[in-house]
Amino acid sequence: MKKIDGGATIWARKTIDSVIFYDKPADWFKIWFFIVNQVNHKEYRKWGKGQGFMTYSQIMEKTKTTKNQVDMCFRFLKKEQMLTTQKTTRGMTVKVLNYQLYQDLNNYKNNVKTTQETKSKRNRNDTINKNDNNDNNIGEPKGSQNDYDEIEIVSVDEDGNETKPKSSAKYPNARKVIETFWGKEKNKAWKVNRTQRYSAQTLYEQKGMGKIKNAMSFYKKNKNEKYCPSITSPSDLLNKWEKLLSFRSKKLKNEN
Repeated sequence: MKKIDGGATIWARKTIDSVIFYDKPADWFKIWFFIVNQVNHKEYRKWGKGQGFMTYSQIMEKTKTTKNQVDMCFRFLKKEQMLTTQKTTRGMTVKVLNYQLYQDLNNYKNNVKTTQETKSKRNRNDTINKNDNNDNNIGEPKGSQNDYDEIEIVSVDEDGNETKPKSSAKYPNARKVIETFWGKEKNKAWKVNRTQRYSAQTLYEQKGMGKIKNAMSFYKKNKNEKYCPSITSPSDLLNKWEKLLSFRSKKLKNEN
């Protein structure tokens, strides 16, 4: 079989639940994708794994983005501790944090059942085959139990009866926040991915349900006003909490 030139980069399936993929401008993920593919996959001279040299001009040319888009994306990536940079005379040294963790197939869970004697030999092949088979499935991905069965979501079946709730081990209070946005409607369950579960739980722990309900009540009454930030999910509320407070303060000041 003909080999593919250029090697490969591993992308975890949970990437689609990450904030940069789900909740940021599309060009930001394009920039992130380029960076991860551009850094070294092994130690070479003075560069370690996940490190590399690049310039804004190079990124802009390869991703067809503007300097401002690249700059804003880098600010976000640094804030989220996804990478670090160090300026040089001709560009910058970039280090992708956790590169070695995500670029090692041995760090991924393998759900294929094998015997203990053959598991070590087949682990990598089984993981690849499992991914190939799942790619042929159409519809909502099943995922692993850790990915999708972490929050108690109450839905309804075709007859209007509540379905059995799932486990809520990792995000025990997220459901209360999520229902503030989408209630228990059957057709809203697909929106509750890992990013929204995490954001909902974080909101609950940092703000409490009283402040969350007050914030959403204020937003719903003023969402059509100029300068009011758009908030349609727990992730939006978490990321735009300060903007909403600022908007509320200015509104109250103008009213007085």
